[in-house]
Amino acid sequence: MKQKMFKQLTLAQLQTLATNLRQEILATCERNGGHLSGSLGTVELTLALHQVFEPEKDRFIFDVGHQSYTHKLLTDRPAAFATLRQKNGLSGFMNPGESKCDPCVTGHAGNSISLALGLSYKDKKHCCIAIIGDGSLLNGMAVEALNHLATTKQNILVIVNDNQYSIDKCAGAIADGQRYQQFLQSFGLPYTGPIDGHNLPLLIETLQKLQSQSGPRVLHIKTQKGHGCDLASQNPVASHFYPAAKSRQQNRAKLHDFVGQALVSLGEKDERVQVISAAMQQSAGLMPFVQKFPERFFDVGIAESHALGLSAGLALAGKKPFCHFYASFLQRAFDQIIHDVAIGEVPVALLVDRAGLVGEDGATHQGTLAFSFLNLIPNLQILMPGDLPELQQSLELARVAKKPVAICYPKLCFPPGEKFALPLPGGKLTPRQFRYSQSQQLAVITTGFCKGTVEAIENPDLDFAHFHLPIVKPLPEKFLEQIFANYKKVLVVEENALIGGVGQQIATLLANRPAKNRPQLLIQAIPDEFIAQASRSEQLKTLGLDQESLEKIIRSQTSAVCA
Repeated sequence: MKQKMFKQLTLAQLQTLATNLRQEILATCERNGGHLSGSLGTVELTLALHQVFEPEKDRFIFDVGHQSYTHKLLTDRPAAFATLRQKNGLSGFMNPGESKCDPCVTGHAGNSISLALGLSYKDKKHCCIAIIGDGSLLNGMAVEALNHLATTKQNILVIVNDNQYSIDKCAGAIADGQRYQQFLQSFGLPYTGPIDGHNLPLLIETLQKLQSQSGPRVLHIKTQKGHGCDLASQNPVASHFYPAAKSRQQNRAKLHDFVGQALVSLGEKDERVQVISAAMQQSAGLMPFVQKFPERFFDVGIAESHALGLSAGLALAGKKPFCHFYASFLQRAFDQIIHDVAIGEVPVALLVDRAGLVGEDGATHQGTLAFSFLNLIPNLQILMPGDLPELQQSLELARVAKKPVAICYPKLCFPPGEKFALPLPGGKLTPRQFRYSQSQQLAVITTGFCKGTVEAIENPDLDFAHFHLPIVKPLPEKFLEQIFANYKKVLVVEENALIGGVGQQIATLLANRPAKNRPQLLIQAIPDEFIAQASRSEQLKTLGLDQESLEKIIRSQTSAVCA
């Protein structure tokens, strides 16, 4: 709808539009999966913003972007909305590549006020509007930005969407009652609110008043996550991300569910075991531990740096902390890994969830850089288990380790109905050979769950050896030297960035060998680019990391032998 036509809608027509927008968002999430409850909670706010401001001139920045679906439908993308989170479709977050109404990329929490402040120096006539949730606002970056904003005269409106949730219920003292309002007012910024964020005429009236003002100001609104849909409003955590109908029907267990159960087993064995989460307890499969050992679980909210500092302190106090992050969120606490953990060799266990491709969440959430940035850090052992027994062995190794350990595992689902029982058969976590070659022409080396993909290649006509490395830092140099000495070609398969990956570390080892004793090295990994949204299986196929692609690559390297 053209902006001129939109601004002529009556209040009754806007109310009808709100209902229709909710139906469209729900239908699309039913079909594609998506962040449902956050977007449903900001329908009226977004309608009011578009009524009062100019989305092509005033700059709207939805923090994280979970709540930007209505904005997409009201700008130049309604016809494409059916492609949300699909390959070659719309991103689930803000993306300037889609529309000039999206001024920047979003996907992680806490950056909207900083971005708005910077953008405000381009054009003082039009307003920069940061829409940030109460969970995100307590992130360190957001607090830093408020502190700076209060010293400026920039034309910025900060709208705080207070629904008492990030993904899980908001954690911390400020989230408790009136302290939140006091926190906002403590910066000395002109403050309005709190007002009902679902009262459309009140929102429009209030925004019109704020539009006529200058300088930085704050509007505090109260909303209900999932508003207008009983399914979402009654289950705001479960519907934060709403799986597509097909996925819900399959009811598949996830790899992080296994980790959650394994942590309970470790907690039963060792009372030192503590678990720390940065607002991800339910989506990370940690609820079994929370329910079993509530006094040994810490949810610090969207505060990744604090989560690692707290973990380091717990370890120094004689505890055994397992600190969980999605890989793409762990990078936000890079300094704490170095400064608080690695330099002092503090025995913190990092659970690096979704290390690798994440599918429909797209570029902002890919964990493909995890090994590369962790590998830079001295004193840190890095594990990439390739199956459930190795994952359990990795957790046990981390429990008894005297130094920091990072366990990287991908976003995976198990076949429908598959159950896993603990404990699994034990054993030592070591490099192993899983397939033998008569010709010794090609050795395939896998890390992580790429192991299973290569194991599934059962074609007897392909003569290749398969070796697997569950410990990738430090690399098992003696084990690798035996491979180098016995094979003419080495293919490394990893679900990590090519730059800084395991393959490049192996290339460094090979560079130190005489050229005549150096096998040809091939690396199948993630290229030097950000990977857009698509299903995980589509991403693996596009990048040549699925079974069919790997079989073709192996055939091309062994065909001369097999012929």
